[in-house]
Amino acid sequence: MMKHFISTILPTMLLCMFGAKAYAYDIEVKNADGVTIYYNYINNEKELEVTYLYYYEDYVDDSGWKGFEDVYVGNVVIPEEVTYSDVTRKVTQIGKYAFAGCINLTSVTIPNSVKYIEKKAFSGCQSLTSVTIPNSVVKIGNYAFELCRSLTSVTIPEFVYTIGDFAFMRCSALTSITIPNGVTIIGAGVFGACTSLTSITIPEGVTS
Repeated sequence: MMKHFISTILPTMLLCMFGAKAYAYDIEVKNADGVTIYYNYINNEKELEVTYLYYYEDYVDDSGWKGFEDVYVGNVVIPEEVTYSDVTRKVTQIGKYAFAGCINLTSVTIPNSVKYIEKKAFSGCQSLTSVTIPNSVVKIGNYAFELCRSLTSVTIPEFVYTIGDFAFMRCSALTSITIPNGVTIIGAGVFGACTSLTSITIPEGVTS
């Protein structure tokens, strides 16, 4: 299915300042709380991943991913299943950049159907204080929670086997974390610049 992908033509000066606006999602559906969530079809359109509304191409600054539209705000509950056009599909993935730059997102609940949290999924969510990661998740991608400066604690589920590079970098309010026994790989710089981190437990199963 063709994605909604539109580039807005702007004068050269505006392009240099803001970049072009680009859309990239397949469907939009409201959750039980009336919050609109954007999805892409994956795995031959049998499953869904959460994605973003749009972003401004090539616009990033030192404080985070400002190029992405701040459409997810407050508390967001992601449903386990979504019905669209009389077809019900499971939500199995939080896609790349799905919540990136959502500086007013305070908490998010991820359903037990989700297996993967992809690259930069929550990058720059500076107001995010709480996130529930279910036991269904097996991989946390690179930079997944970087710059989540209000995140004080994270519970990593027991079936996660990989924590990607820089996954929690610059989470400056993070004070403690326990890594479950199933984890075998902890990427480079995972807790870089976590200046409040005083305690971390690493299991014997970690090989890298």
